[in-house]
Amino acid sequence: MSDESLITAVSECPVLYDLTLKAYHDQTKRNQAWRDISAMLGVTAEVSRKKWKYLRDKYLRERKAERDRKKSGAGATSFKRWKYMVIMGFLGRHVKERVTSSNMEQGDYSQEIAPEILALLAPSMFPQREKEKENTLAVDEDEHFMLSLVPSLRRLSTQRRAQARMRMQQVLYDVEFGE
Repeated sequence: MSDESLITAVSECPVLYDLTLKAYHDQTKRNQAWRDISAMLGVTAEVSRKKWKYLRDKYLRERKAERDRKKSGAGATSFKRWKYMVIMGFLGRHVKERVTSSNMEQGDYSQEIAPEILALLAPSMFPQREKEKENTLAVDEDEHFMLSLVPSLRRLSTQRRAQARMRMQQVLYDVEFGE
């Protein structure tokens, strides 16, 4: 069984991918379609289904990657297009991407800065003791300074970001406790 023959066979059975068809929601009709395709290709229905699921998922990943490349504004970079993108194009109007969400707000940078640094420089973000409530103007300046570093930290790789955090912590330790 070749991938092309499976893709062609599935494309001729809209009951397997067209959600708007009433027959799509009829498991008996979908099972029959898989049995027909499997008989035509000479493999079991289970093998056909698993292979189709892989191909469909790969198509969706590639389609998303193409869209991300276009919207990133990275310019015209060359990339090798997946060889089945064109023949699987019939799926384009039948599949929808899921909307994802995040529990992190747009301006929530607290996860980007080491908690130890925030605790030292931005006590307003943590429960305060009486002594820490003094000199709130300096705290605000320190907090703003640390938040101004976030864009630079975000541009770094994970490893470089960890190195930068460690160096910042070392500098603060040296200043506070001497060398």
